Amino acid sequence: MFNTVSRRVVAGNKQTTFQAGMIVRQFSQKLNQQQNGVASLSVEKFQEEMQKAGIQRGYVVYDAEKQQVVTSHPLFAQLGEFISKDKRDFLKHEACFFQVGPKSNLLFSAFLHKSNRGLAHGGVRLWKYNSMEDYVRDGLRLSLGMTRKNALAGLWWGGGKGIIQKTDGATYANDVTRDVIFGEYGKFLSSLKGAYYGAEDVGLTTPDCDRMHNSSRFVSCLSQGIGGSGNPSHSTAIGTVCGMEAAVNFLGMGDLSGKKVVVQGAGNVASFIVEELVKRNVGKVIATDIDKNLIAMRKEQFKHAPNVEFRVVAPNDLSIFAEPCDVFAPAALGGIINSTTIPMLNCKIVCGAANNQLLDPVEHDHMIKNRGIIYVPDYLNNRMGIVNCANECFGYVKNDPAILKHFGRDWDNAVYVIASRILQTSRDQNIPTGLAANKLADEFSEMENPIIGHRGWSIVKSLIEDKWENGQL
Repeated sequence: MFNTVSRRVVAGNKQTTFQAGMIVRQFSQKLNQQQNGVASLSVEKFQEEMQKAGIQRGYVVYDAEKQQVVTSHPLFAQLGEFISKDKRDFLKHEACFFQVGPKSNLLFSAFLHKSNRGLAHGGVRLWKYNSMEDYVRDGLRLSLGMTRKNALAGLWWGGGKGIIQKTDGATYANDVTRDVIFGEYGKFLSSLKGAYYGAEDVGLTTPDCDRMHNSSRFVSCLSQGIGGSGNPSHSTAIGTVCGMEAAVNFLGMGDLSGKKVVVQGAGNVASFIVEELVKRNVGKVIATDIDKNLIAMRKEQFKHAPNVEFRVVAPNDLSIFAEPCDVFAPAALGGIINSTTIPMLNCKIVCGAANNQLLDPVEHDHMIKNRGIIYVPDYLNNRMGIVNCANECFGYVKNDPAILKHFGRDWDNAVYVIASRILQTSRDQNIPTGLAANKLADEFSEMENPIIGHRGWSIVKSLIEDKWENGQL
């Protein structure tokens, strides 16, 4: 029934590099000077290979009971070989589903990491990737991050991530174009029968989630006009500041009053972080961004806050990393805590809202620890985006305790409480904070949903038994 992967992958050294708008990962790989099969193809070339083989849909699934990868077609067997042999980003992901949109001609995907706690849930990303390796690695890493984020947040959801490949030279500002793309992606979600719930991520807006919702009920982050939860930026900022407060207290520095905080980025979440810091009487806030118009807007917004400074920086200007401060808060790019920037840091704490701040989650976790800097793992404190929208179906109350408990000091899964626990574990076991957070998150992620059990995996098996790959949008 399944097409089992059986090809051998040549092992070798891997070197990764990172570039991001909001977050872009461009990984290059050297495998004994040879390319690694279909993973080395451009996304567009991979689509061509699908079309030559008459394939519109395909999958790579990991059967944990049999401890083997099963795939839909020989072409996907090659992709499955690459995924299953990867030692960095693949962590027994349950499934990766792919489909080419019939009108948009864009490659859609849904990456499902673990659904013990509940159905996979995470944002859909519209982005341009240079190769299938870049594309797949981002999906694997981001879906794993959502499993851990949801678990530490105490949500009964698993981890998932959707990706839609952008093409060179195309414009995506047109409403008609977006209607097609996200209408098709909504149908793709519906075809997965609830195994993955999509949400808003890089490249999408709340109206795009509404567009997906027109053809699928398996969508969150909807607009308030149709019963959604609206923009989560403010609550995301509050959660991030709670992480800062935990770290400052852990170091015996009291609270944030009088402290100096550097915020990298001046977007929506960053502006709310600055607002919350001002409320806490910080001594100084410096925020930077490459967008001069955005900086001008923020200067006007905070003109009555004399302790807040905004700076325009060039895209390659890393000088802000060397700014002396108590807390450095990445709130724009992923992968910016790396071998170049870690030696530059002149702070006691790194705690921000950006996703995937460590370029290499193992090497740089150790590297920042060795510098004596406290790192609060990003997926711990930037959880409120998914918290805000994950349980939209349960309705809303004013001053919702289901939201406010994340900002408190009493609930076991509150940002402050979990952050304090992880920092203490890191100190007690002499391990990096990222590793301590991963251990706790992975422990929580094994808990089975008390109502629906491991239903996500049941849905995946059902899709394959029903020959999902033969269907069409």
